[in-house]
Amino acid sequence: MELLVSLALLVVGLIIGFFAGRFFQQKQGAGNTAQTEKQVKEILAQQAQHHIHQTRQSLESIESQCETLKQQIEERKEIERKLIHDAHHDALTDLPNRSMFTSRLELAIANKQRHPENMFAVLFIDLDRFKIINDTLGHHAGDEFLIEVSKRIAQCIRGHDLLARLGGDEFVLLLDAFADSADVEEVSARIIESISEPFI
Repeated sequence: MELLVSLALLVVGLIIGFFAGRFFQQKQGAGNTAQTEKQVKEILAQQAQHHIHQTRQSLESIESQCETLKQQIEERKEIERKLIHDAHHDALTDLPNRSMFTSRLELAIANKQRHPENMFAVLFIDLDRFKIINDTLGHHAGDEFLIEVSKRIAQCIRGHDLLARLGGDEFVLLLDAFADSADVEEVSARIIESISEPFI
């Protein structure tokens, strides 16, 4: 009888020990799982931060490249505008050149054909004895003289008229859309008077 009781107590003890061991194993496993999850979250967070940093660097690089490209486009446009301007203007006086004058004259003739009542006039201006200035005072003085002449003539015409330099000491003036021939004579008189003033 005592032996049976001892065996029963032994079995109960084994059962209790077995379930206690399983309980502690589960507790330890739960702790390990929580620790693993924490580590995984930390790794993912680090990877996310690294990815965000790389993305930010890539965006900054793209923005820098776009800004550089935009600047290059603007510089190219400016060069193109300058080339177009230089192709139609005199290098010394910055007045329209022969090419632009010819284009404007063709437009004036075409407009006259469509609208016979519209009047235009062409005045040629040649500076007498200009060669003497170059020979006695030098080409620099001659250039300054031409620039001053172009400014004086420009002040004598209307905004829609065209003053061009053909080359050397030759200028040409297109007076467009005037009412009477007396207007042309008036402009001519102003030009002669202005150029007649002393050059200092």
